[in-house]
Amino acid sequence: MYPQLGLRFRGNNKGFREIIASGGTISGPSDAGGYRYHNFISSGTFTLDVRGTIEYMVLGGGGGGGKGWGGAAGGVLTGEQFLEAGAYSVIVGGGGRGADGRPVFTSYRMSPSSSGGYSSFNSTNRSNGGAGGDQGGTSGNGHVRGTANGGGGGGGSGVNGSGYTGGNGTLLSDWASATGTGVSGYYGGGGGGSGQTSSPGSRGNGGAGGGGRGGMTVGENDNFAPSAATARTGSGGGAGFAGYENRHIAGASGASGLVIIRYRIYKP
Repeated sequence: MYPQLGLRFRGNNKGFREIIASGGTISGPSDAGGYRYHNFISSGTFTLDVRGTIEYMVLGGGGGGGKGWGGAAGGVLTGEQFLEAGAYSVIVGGGGRGADGRPVFTSYRMSPSSSGGYSSFNSTNRSNGGAGGDQGGTSGNGHVRGTANGGGGGGGSGVNGSGYTGGNGTLLSDWASATGTGVSGYYGGGGGGSGQTSSPGSRGNGGAGGGGRGGMTVGENDNFAPSAATARTGSGGGAGFAGYENRHIAGASGASGLVIIRYRIYKP
């Protein structure tokens, strides 16, 4: 009898008031019944003035590229939660550092890559960061290194001849298109492995979602640096490599994570 009233009731599950909230970069909706999004690219606070049901997407930071192995992407966590009015913490994890490089004819110790930081919403909804390329584990394509977490792509492995492509991330097209985030609707691509060969070879591409491309060396003089993960996608960095004359090319950095919160609005 009152369809609009019923829709509004289902929208927040408690009472008939529209959700009113603040925090992050706010966008949408353009039509009644659409979603309003709060996009957090750094840690902050999501504040609800009216209780209601929200949905969240929590993306951990991507791991940095190691020596030969790409960094893994951060985990991707989605869900729904009913919340009372109040302030809720948002933590956005940073991207991991790529492994150090060093010039020719040197032998000092280099720091390894590091893992990405965790992201969370309301403390309990937590998504871990991806492992750095030097941290071990199993990648998204079955080769070693770069552990993925909860939907993020694993880092590609470096081999003699060509580098393996990083694992693909998670497809969340509606979240991506509404907020202008992600890469072609994907989040959390694994970093590509490096190609290390004395003849022309190839290097691993980053997985779908913004993973960095691995580096490559061909012969003694042709060195191609890896690429960093696409910013704010939780993707892994491309792998560095060991070249001739004890030269090492540094791994690329992983991308920071992201937290997005959304809820329906019936009077845009």
